[in-house]
Amino acid sequence: ETTQSYNITITASDGSLNSTQNFTIQVVDVNEVPTNITLSSTTIDENAAIGTLIADLSCNDPEGDNITYTVDDTTNFEISGSQLLSKVQFDYETTQSYNITITASDGSLNTSADFTITVNNVNEVPTNITLSSTTIDENAAIGTLIADLSCNDPEGDNITYTVDDTTNFEISGSQLLSKVQFDYETTQSYNITITASDGSLNSTQNFTIQVVDVNEVPTNITLSSTTIDE
Repeated sequence: ETTQSYNITITASDGSLNSTQNFTIQVVDVNEVPTNITLSSTTIDENAAIGTLIADLSCNDPEGDNITYTVDDTTNFEISGSQLLSKVQFDYETTQSYNITITASDGSLNTSADFTITVNNVNEVPTNITLSSTTIDENAAIGTLIADLSCNDPEGDNITYTVDDTTNFEISGSQLLSKVQFDYETTQSYNITITASDGSLNSTQNFTIQVVDVNEVPTNITLSSTTIDE
């Protein structure tokens, strides 16, 4: 690949007389193994779509042969031409990196190289907002705890909760509290929407808070008359 031939002159001498002759030494091209497999990138964002391009593949082949690439982990990765693609949606919270071996072949000679593909952690929206309870007794004091709030946040971020009905409810930290004394005989249930935010991403969920009927003492005894004839 550098020099294909060399021109040389050889001299023969018997001690007193010499003769010379020119020769050309040809360098015979021999197929050489591909070397130096490289990837243009070794990272992929979690949740990226199946078939996302991870890296362009390249290697050195002195003869410039057509190179075929293969990857050992065919569960999570695939190769199309000279591109390494994802075969699954990666989840950083499950696995942060994958060790793979890529082989380059010119059809007769092969070379392999090991790589680590790193999964990038991407902020994900909080999900699955839950309440520990969805009922409250009527006449319960203002500020009564209705429910503890929770949700799933893959990154474990600090979650802020808000409620849309700020007339009847309030949130303190991760607790849903009453803001009024509820009366079953007036309203039996309230539809509310709770939002969970990690500071940049939000999710909302609808709930129905049931007011529990509580037996109440009889009140306001009245008489139709308070007089009687003698």
